[in-house]
Amino acid sequence: MIPLRDDLPGGGTPAVTYLLALGLLIWSLAAGDGFWLGLLAGLGAWIWSPALTRRVGPAPAALVAAIGAAAGWLLANAGQQSEWAIAAAPVALALVHLLLHPKARVLGLVLVPFRSFVTAVPSLAVAAVWTPLICLLAKGA
Repeated sequence: MIPLRDDLPGGGTPAVTYLLALGLLIWSLAAGDGFWLGLLAGLGAWIWSPALTRRVGPAPAALVAAIGAAAGWLLANAGQQSEWAIAAAPVALALVHLLLHPKARVLGLVLVPFRSFVTAVPSLAVAAVWTPLICLLAKGA
């Protein structure tokens, strides 16, 4: 399954979502932490920041990501490892999203030979798979 977005109503994707996702990818590449960590962090921002942005606004959503990044940075040897800050920013967005929308679902594309379909999976299940993956990538970066 390829996660696409949450299923909450509210229109299209806010601009801050594009900025957060692209910013995390660029930050990961610039810091030398790798493309895959940046891509997974950007995917997390893409999935979990739109509903938060629509509910509280772009500045608080960006602040949640910044607080998560700062916490990750401080917890990882007092600022010596940027990869934990990159990983912690979308984790903070996911946590706030799950707190505000506990019954939300993530729409995902399932690719099966000769048939593809879109399904809705609980956000908590997607976060339960995504979080260990990003932590493993951050640890290996």
